[in-house]
Amino acid sequence: MVPTNVLLVDDDSIIIKLVSTYLRMHGVSVTTAENGQEALEHLKESTPELIIADIDMPVMGGYELYRQVKLLGYEDIPFFFCSSASSLPERLVGLQMGADDYIVKPINPPELLLKIKLNLVKARQFRFLKKLLQDQQIQYLMSGQLGDTDVAGLLQVISFLGHRDFYLQIDNPDYGVGEIYLSNGVIIHASLSNLIGKKALFRLLEWKIGTFRVEKKTFPHPATVNERLEECLLDTVAKLDEYNCLIKSITERGHTLFIKDPILLSKLSRDNYQIITDKEPTSSLKIKQSLTKLDKTNQTPTKSSSDKSSQFIFTVEPIDNTNLVLELVNQYRKLSEVLDQSSLTDLETLEIIDKLLAEDVIGIF
Repeated sequence: MVPTNVLLVDDDSIIIKLVSTYLRMHGVSVTTAENGQEALEHLKESTPELIIADIDMPVMGGYELYRQVKLLGYEDIPFFFCSSASSLPERLVGLQMGADDYIVKPINPPELLLKIKLNLVKARQFRFLKKLLQDQQIQYLMSGQLGDTDVAGLLQVISFLGHRDFYLQIDNPDYGVGEIYLSNGVIIHASLSNLIGKKALFRLLEWKIGTFRVEKKTFPHPATVNERLEECLLDTVAKLDEYNCLIKSITERGHTLFIKDPILLSKLSRDNYQIITDKEPTSSLKIKQSLTKLDKTNQTPTKSSSDKSSQFIFTVEPIDNTNLVLELVNQYRKLSEVLDQSSLTDLETLEIIDKLLAEDVIGIF
């Protein structure tokens, strides 16, 4: 085994002695710390290849230590959480933060050693690839076919290439060309056809076929996403499972939506928006007509130029998301178009459609 330096952080002296002794017997160099703050001091002196940290410690616990390590730029150091809390929610918290593993106490030293070896092999491969690409002063980094990995996996590989700006282009034969920009481990922008930001990113992350190209490139405009890669991927992947279940359930029945109740249909344009004025709420149709008339005459609507309190001040606000989706169903009917035009996320829109189908408010064929 290549010489390895592990930073072990735990306030339990027995755990420290047991684990460090076993690892040293198998050729692993171990530096120990009693809390997160002490571990950060060690980081100033030398960089470990892997960090193992207890969650509950005085001064600074494992979660905060993890955040500080990543903020300091040590993105490619594998990080294990270690705790006696073995429940699934507790483990999920650690893994959702981006940790490479979660070790449950009491620790099994041989199992721990194996996990260390496996993670270090991957980390060293990524570091080698990163150095190789950094030494090549070229704009064009890599290209290939999706298949062995999906877009989420590809983004994780790109994140290991270093703290720089990257541009990922994916060409899908069925859906067109998508673009994602990253900067210092943060997703800055995503676009797909007429979609931008988080909605476009959500669609792109479920792609599993197509060709891709990665370049060194900076996004020249204000960010439309601005989320850390690890947190964004974990949140999106969890939502994709629910999204795929809903889309399958709905599309098995059809792709064209319609509103069943003609009375409800006639009320939509009147009830979907409330107009806040010094008067009673007015329908969206009336307000649109008033604003059109004003545009043509270039006048301000008032009862009297001397009576400022009588000026009409218009604020148009959606009453609720259900009516918004109903309006879209009424206007576009095709499920794909309703999803594209909705200002809500795809999952939020599907949840409302599924509820309306269950309540027999809308139908599908």
